[in-house]
Amino acid sequence: MGCSIGIAIYPQAGRDADSLLKHADMAMYKAKQEANSNYRFFTEMMNQDVRRQLRLEADLRAALKKQQFLLHYIPRVDVNTGKVVALEALLRWDKPGVGLLNASEFIGTAEETGILTAIGYWAIRQACSDVKNLQTFWGGPLMMAINLSVRQFKDENLVHEVARIFADSDIQPGDIEFEITETVFADNIELVSLCMRPLSFFGINFLLDSFGAGNSSLLHLQRLPISTVKIDLNFLQELNRSHTDKRLVSAMISLAHNLGKLVVAEGVETKEQKDWLKEMGCDLMQGYYFSAPKSYAEILEWLQESSARQQLN
Repeated sequence: MGCSIGIAIYPQAGRDADSLLKHADMAMYKAKQEANSNYRFFTEMMNQDVRRQLRLEADLRAALKKQQFLLHYIPRVDVNTGKVVALEALLRWDKPGVGLLNASEFIGTAEETGILTAIGYWAIRQACSDVKNLQTFWGGPLMMAINLSVRQFKDENLVHEVARIFADSDIQPGDIEFEITETVFADNIELVSLCMRPLSFFGINFLLDSFGAGNSSLLHLQRLPISTVKIDLNFLQELNRSHTDKRLVSAMISLAHNLGKLVVAEGVETKEQKDWLKEMGCDLMQGYYFSAPKSYAEILEWLQESSARQQLN
């Protein structure tokens, strides 16, 4: 057993019992977030953090109603053919007065407050609609990779909602790949498995993101219907400077192949990285060497140009 303690001191943290208890509660949750069996004194900064989070939550709910969210897409290229085979959908928020925000700037609050479930279903629906249209222009197979969060896996309506979106979008399940991280399995791998298996049976592919950065990837690869792994970005950033990371990446590619999984490398920025990964047998790549994330209109134009070229060198 462990204990997390929040402490509020009179009169700095409040002059009445209600204020002191409320602020002690804030300090306790701060202690829980930072470590097990920890304690924290209340500070005014905590109060400001809570206010900022409440404002952000209200802004996120308004953003969903006012359709301020949008998706950008980054292409994924087959190493051997040089052709685009998939797009990964990346969530963005066009916040009035601020501009375009990456998901990392608001996804934590969205997940904590529960609104991420609604945002996630919007993203799946939009990505399915977009890939259906893009396939027409592309003239060939084109998969869409969509990130699935811990919060969405906890939603008992996940399978039903995904099936309804597919029916409305007239999309083939095999054209969709859900990307998940090991944090999804933290609470209950059995529950996750119960959600993944009917979706997999339906034809949806699953990718394990940040492969190599977690503690139990091999267990998940064995027990869950995962067809593809994505090597953690941090390993690739050090390829040119670290022989250790080169050996690790090479070993991960070999391990994934021995388990019958495809390997994606993200964050590919140079020709040297691309050539080395190809030599090591990596199957798919994405990154700024091929293309930065683009809006729907931009990726449509880019795909049309890429189709004319037929191959990316």
